[in-house]
Parts: sequence; C-alpha cells; structure tokens
Amino acid sequence: MPDSVEPMKATLTDKPPRGEDWLFEIKWDGVRAIAFIDREEVRLQSRNGLRCERQYPELAPIHHQIAAEQAILDGEIAVLDEKGVSRFHLIQPRIANSDPNCSSRW
Repeated sequence: MPDSVEPMKATLTDKPPRGEDWLFEIKWDGVRAIAFIDREEVRLQSRNGLRCERQYPELAPIHHQIAAEQAILDGEIAVLDEKGVSRFHLIQPRIANSDPNCSSRW
C-alpha cells in the first residue's frame, strides 16, 4: 500500500463530459481526505498530506463498512445540517482539533 496518494481535484469546465466512461460525485462542502485501510488500521490523510484521524475519531471503524482487507478511499468528510445539506462551518471546529476527547457537540 502506498504511503500517500494525491487526492482527485475538481476541474472547472463549461460543460460536463458526456459518455459512459464518466462518473460524477456530489459537491460536498467539507474536508477532502484520503482513507488508507489496511485490515483494521485506518489512516486518514488530508489533501495536504497531513495525518488527520485524530480530528475524526468516529471514522476509525470505517473498515467494517469496506468489503476488502485493503482499500484507499478518496472522499469528502462532511457534516450535514438538519435538512441533509453539507455545511462547511459545521466541520470547521474539527479541522484544527487534535484532541479526540475534546468536549464539543461531536
């Protein structure tokens, strides 16, 4: 398993590409991260290459949701409001948090 992976980044365009070879994702308003799953170990890496699993300890059991012993996931960590809409300001307090025992609304 590689030590790091460059996260995919959005590209501005006037029209989306067409064809069956293209997949699209919802634009979540959150934090881009790469999850490295190796059996029961989960390592999160920010888009800047920094480890960030301490900011998001509730993602530690994500390996139970993956039907593979090893996987690399590139995605967005987001917090949804009461209507199911991602809101960046809801995740902002977590970005600089390095204490998983921090008493916050999480």
